[in-house]
Amino acid sequence: MLPPMRGENKRRPETTVYKIMEELPALVSLDVGGTKIGDQLYRDGRVKETTGDRYLKDTPPRKLEFLGLYNCEGCELLDIYSLADTVVGYTGEIQLLASLTYYMNRAKPLMYIVGQARQLQTEHNLSCPQRLTTLLLKVLQSHRRNRTIIEEVTANLFYLSSTYYATCSKQQKNDIIMELIISIETCQDMKYVVRNSLVSLFHFDIPGDVIFAFVKISKVILNTLLKYHEDDDIGRHAIHFCNALVCSLQFDMKREASRVGFVPIIVKIIQMRLEANMHDEILEVLWGTLWNVTDETPENSWTFINLGGLQLLQDCFAKFPEEPELHKSIMGLVGNIAEVKEIQPLLVNSTLIQLFCELISKESPNIEISYNACGTLSHLMSEGSWTIDEPKQEDVVSIMTTAIDSWEIDSHRNINYRSFIPILSLVDSEVPVCVYWAVWAFRNLCGQDDRYIKMLLKENGREVLSQVENKNVGEKTKEMTRWLLQKIEAYSQDPNNQYHLHSL
Repeated sequence: MLPPMRGENKRRPETTVYKIMEELPALVSLDVGGTKIGDQLYRDGRVKETTGDRYLKDTPPRKLEFLGLYNCEGCELLDIYSLADTVVGYTGEIQLLASLTYYMNRAKPLMYIVGQARQLQTEHNLSCPQRLTTLLLKVLQSHRRNRTIIEEVTANLFYLSSTYYATCSKQQKNDIIMELIISIETCQDMKYVVRNSLVSLFHFDIPGDVIFAFVKISKVILNTLLKYHEDDDIGRHAIHFCNALVCSLQFDMKREASRVGFVPIIVKIIQMRLEANMHDEILEVLWGTLWNVTDETPENSWTFINLGGLQLLQDCFAKFPEEPELHKSIMGLVGNIAEVKEIQPLLVNSTLIQLFCELISKESPNIEISYNACGTLSHLMSEGSWTIDEPKQEDVVSIMTTAIDSWEIDSHRNINYRSFIPILSLVDSEVPVCVYWAVWAFRNLCGQDDRYIKMLLKENGREVLSQVENKNVGEKTKEMTRWLLQKIEAYSQDPNNQYHLHSL
């Protein structure tokens, strides 16, 4: 049984529902919500001794179309629907749905009802989650300035999107996402709403479900990140959402990310966190997001450079010299930047090259840092843009070769390539260590996942690799190349792969 709504006055004329119906024979709808009349209906009821359940005292004189019993005990009677087709009350899902509909434009009872809807979700499986979702979205749209209602509805949407995601139509998913985004945007000073809405967004497929409003969503979440980056909870959720948003985007959408200011805002936050000497998960994911947003997107790489990014990454290494996860994300970003030919000359300076060599030589259980550092140096050497005296190119080649020799060829890599074209360009290089690194990368990846063999076939890799046998490279490079060519041939001859090959 629920307590009465705050401030509810139950002093009403001494009468009963049955008397009212008798005196008004044409009556079809009656609302006695929040009154003693509705309570009396319950108290006059007959009790079943074996269970304690309550029922109507007498058979109703007729059946009403509508009976309002919200905040009245009468709605708890088990046979209340013999008195009316539609009952507004707090007992069960059907009554709460009716209450939401009936009180849609009345904020005071609505605050109470949406709270009960959330309680219902935590205690029972819903039979009409789509209907509840539709009504809650309408509540949000009708009461955008009521802070209590916004808090309660966003909490409801958290449970609904988590439990009933699979039952939502595409349009309903879109509607939920947009209302969550609007709530984040318009309630920036309400941490509870911002956090609930952010967490709810993770119940959807990112970026698939949110791509329809990419620009709007990106702007809102980036502004939220800028405001709350020092808040460990909200800041962490915001940057993880940004990273997930750009992680799987195609090239054209990453260009959209450039237009909404992904790189400038993230660079600005990194600068603020460095000034505050703050290293944590948020800083690591900030760099990881830059790594993702610059992948195959020269515009974003140039933006990073023009914002002083090269100095920023050096400052980060200097301030946090013993943070391998941070270093991995930074070097992943540098690897993307190094693939842009016009940027390569900017990377060939003694300070940066020395930094990359130190990272290669540093002992680490994870090869990703040295792998990306070697890949960066391979791109710089391959284009013949080595214009510095120190470190000497031959010394750098020796450091790279020693590192690649030490890597386990079957090392598991948490990395995802969508194209091999930048690496394939290194196979044509006249610098043996560049070819060595590229072939090692193919051998490692193709040894773990056949989709990379398919990628090599699609991007003319077989023809490029077939030239390695005649190049001035080491025997290890040639052995790995032969293995790759054999795998490619076996894959292309396998009948099970013919469908996939025809789609290339």
